[in-house]
Amino acid sequence: MKRLALSFAVAASLSLAATGCSSTPDAEPEVATEAAGAEDWPGFRGANRQGRSGETGLLRQWPDDGPAKLWAAAGLGAGHSSPVIVGGHVYVAGLLEETGYLFAFDGEGKPLWKVPYGAEDPKVQFPGPRATPTVAGDRVYMTSSGGRLVCVEGKDGAEVWAVELLERFGVEKKKGSWGVCESVLVDGDHVIVCPGGDVAMAALDRSTGATVWKTEGADLPASYSSPALMKRAGRTIVIAVLDGAIVGVDRADGKLLWQHPFKSKASEACVSPVIEGDLVFTAARRTGGTVIEVAADGTTATEKWITPGKFDIRIGGAVCVDGHLYGTGTHQRVRLVCVEMATGDVVWQAADIEEGSVIAADGLIFWYRPRDAEIAMLRADPTGPKLGGRFVIGEESKGHYSHLAISDGRLYVRHGEQLLCFDVRGK
Repeated sequence: MKRLALSFAVAASLSLAATGCSSTPDAEPEVATEAAGAEDWPGFRGANRQGRSGETGLLRQWPDDGPAKLWAAAGLGAGHSSPVIVGGHVYVAGLLEETGYLFAFDGEGKPLWKVPYGAEDPKVQFPGPRATPTVAGDRVYMTSSGGRLVCVEGKDGAEVWAVELLERFGVEKKKGSWGVCESVLVDGDHVIVCPGGDVAMAALDRSTGATVWKTEGADLPASYSSPALMKRAGRTIVIAVLDGAIVGVDRADGKLLWQHPFKSKASEACVSPVIEGDLVFTAARRTGGTVIEVAADGTTATEKWITPGKFDIRIGGAVCVDGHLYGTGTHQRVRLVCVEMATGDVVWQAADIEEGSVIAADGLIFWYRPRDAEIAMLRADPTGPKLGGRFVIGEESKGHYSHLAISDGRLYVRHGEQLLCFDVRGK
């Protein structure tokens, strides 16, 4: 029987696979990014889908008008797709008329190629691509809001294969849906997707697009987030937030290991898993945040804490630095919040940092609020918010939900129809 899939589109690849911070080998997700160096940002929210970069030597204080702008590229069209960077090349997606396009630029913002990847409905609320490209090896993977997954060559954008995910896995498009938002996870030889319904998760062969395994039994619609990886006792687990539960799936064969109830009140589960050690965090607007603890062998999960109606991150994701979560809630106009991940205790709140997306690098938090065209940088410091700079990058962009990316001392932002690059190392 066909099931309804619910895939949010309000966020650019609203798959918020937020930040993992860990000091133990089991806590570090392993994502195949063989072409990616230590400073690359090859997918949504970085190499491990955790919103953190290993960058160092970044500026601790910005000039009043912000860090130096190195270049800007216009003409991306509408969309929420975030930039990704591999080997100095930048990839992003946008909507031109009724067609979604993948764009590639060199490190100086010079266009390299532009290719269509599938139709996008320009009449839906918040039009444009929701997903962010994923780069693995010499290929780029991208999903349209209608569920067309395409694999193209990184050098010229030539299509290698394409799959209609909803058709293949028997998912009926939900009437009034904002579309598919998931940024696919590439791990080893597999491209992992979450169609929802009878097939909660599936792995495709990265080279051909053929189905390798399917996860059945969860019987839940897809959500608006993207999966991430966790290692427990040598087992690689795919963690996904579906519409109604957080699930753990064995990466080797697709077996459903566990599912823990987590129902968003508005069916807006947008925050991808934040992973630290044996802990997994997610949140939803009007629902609140929660942390579950995964057993040492990876086969079970139990609730650690939940904050009903509080720390209710909507779209901007969360990032974990030194055991503390940072993210912007919406509850009673609460803004940027620092929470101890192990306990759920609120450490501080910064009321002047409003709702936006967050990433981290070099002990710093980078915040972006497209609505007001603002970017800020502050210390990831549990003793209190310490601002290092805040500036306006251009005109306001309402209804736009892209996330920042950082690579090789450069901060990238997709703002409206532009892609901008800033020097945050100050060489």
